[in-house]
Amino acid sequence: MIRAVRAVVLVGAVVALGMTRGGRDVAGAPAAASQPPAVETHLVIGYRPGASAAELIPVHARLGARVVRNIVAVHAAVVALPLDTAAAAGPLHTTLFGDEAAAAVTPGLRTAHSTLSPGVAAAALLYAALPAVAYVESDVPGGITAPSEPSAPPLLRAASNADSSLARTDPFAADQWHLDATRLPEAWSQSAADGIRIAIVDTGVQGDHPDLDSALQPGWNVRDGSNDTNDDHGHGTAVAGVVAAGVGNGVGVAGAAPGGRIVPVKALGADGTGWMSDVAAGIVWAADHDARVIVVAAGSRQPLRLLADAVAYAGRRGALVVAAAGNAGAQALDHPAADAGALAVGAVDIHGALTAWSNRGNGLRLVAPGDDILTTARDGYATASGTSLSAAIVGGVAALMIAQRPDAGPDEIARRLIATANDDAPAPGIVDAGAATAVEADDRSPAARLPGFWRKLPPAYLPAVHR
Repeated sequence: MIRAVRAVVLVGAVVALGMTRGGRDVAGAPAAASQPPAVETHLVIGYRPGASAAELIPVHARLGARVVRNIVAVHAAVVALPLDTAAAAGPLHTTLFGDEAAAAVTPGLRTAHSTLSPGVAAAALLYAALPAVAYVESDVPGGITAPSEPSAPPLLRAASNADSSLARTDPFAADQWHLDATRLPEAWSQSAADGIRIAIVDTGVQGDHPDLDSALQPGWNVRDGSNDTNDDHGHGTAVAGVVAAGVGNGVGVAGAAPGGRIVPVKALGADGTGWMSDVAAGIVWAADHDARVIVVAAGSRQPLRLLADAVAYAGRRGALVVAAAGNAGAQALDHPAADAGALAVGAVDIHGALTAWSNRGNGLRLVAPGDDILTTARDGYATASGTSLSAAIVGGVAALMIAQRPDAGPDEIARRLIATANDDAPAPGIVDAGAATAVEADDRSPAARLPGFWRKLPPAYLPAVHR
């Protein structure tokens, strides 16, 4: 999640990133809303392994529900309820499991001729009472957010040594303070991310950006099922530039993972918002299309069982999900950063201190620069701040490590990132790309520093059956 943006003058043109400041987009478009533009209410229906989404059809027909998508890999369907049903009550505030519905729904309510009062809860009960159903939950709106606090003045940059043999031809690399802060030039002398697929689940990526086009691979637009992943917001382009902008190509800025392949997955709209079920579907698609790193900047304060299942599925497919912690300055992480198996990343400033706006708390084991980061923007470059950029840096470093250790699983990569981090600063460990890619690096017993979910991922799509 990008916190705020300061436009910079580059080659005589003012460019900006389409993020929010003071309630308005710096490029002049409306600020991102807190809710997606859709007026529908979505339910997520999780069905049991061995069951089929076809077993939900009778309830779809009875309610007049429209199937938005089936995510077969994690045994879930997303449906949109009719507007009169959605208007009768608000969303569910908890996940409803099949055994609870079996006790709550009377036999008369299950019959085709019984009277059903409109309402989301009643619709959920009908689904949850089906023997095929494991859980039902309301879909969660989310997106990229700016913090409630005003932006602080940009800090002065320290002198840069980022003119390494790889980056010295990139005209703006010397202004990217995060390169030296994370020892990326040292890492580039030890590894390149050649061919490693890094999915960016976001607003898309500008397809013809001169610093990104050589790294771009075909992606997917979750929202309309097409391959049109062009960025109509700007956030995804910024994240992609931090991850894998060309290094040593004589253009613009340097990305963390030279040689990496960017796979754009468009899950958010032009206002930077969307359904978290779309983010979950994007994670699953990326894992199924050979992404080894999946960077997710979108988030929600509310958990979603589907999203947690998608993260776990990606891990079993060999992909590391690197997620932005969020920008509210809260003592809890956004989801999916808070979900088991995701590597949550917070933001530090140029002094190595956790920013006031970065989320923190249990589960935050790694941080990276996130304040005043120069990166790609639509049709140019801009500085931006947010945990999105921190997650992008870590995602790039992870790609460098995977290139060195192609057989390493995501849990091993996460352990090494945390174990080799610089923890001298008053924050969780700051990612150290030089140490993470050093062959002689000592792992320093990383398992002792990790939450239990990294030691062993869940063995099945869905947690224990509740019926």
